[in-house]
Amino acid sequence: MSALDRKKLGAAFLAAREKRALSLRQVEERTGVSRSTIGRAERGHADGYVTADAVVILGAFYQIDPRDFVCLFHGNTPSGQTLMEPAG
Repeated sequence: MSALDRKKLGAAFLAAREKRALSLRQVEERTGVSRSTIGRAERGHADGYVTADAVVILGAFYQIDPRDFVCLFHGNTPSGQTLMEPAG
């Protein structure tokens, strides 16, 4: 089983935005992703990942590959399971 580590990816998105000294509004204008979705994605909130489109668009904008944040888990679900290895 694999799962996206939303918290780590969100932290990477936030760090990339802050490094570029961009506001949420500026990222929204350049990507077409709403400020609320960007904010939720940066916090790792599940609602920020409802569509893969937002993750792919933000990843491309920040030059971050979301696949680097996919982890493999032993068992049927990542909840409470032991991390086996990072993907990639």
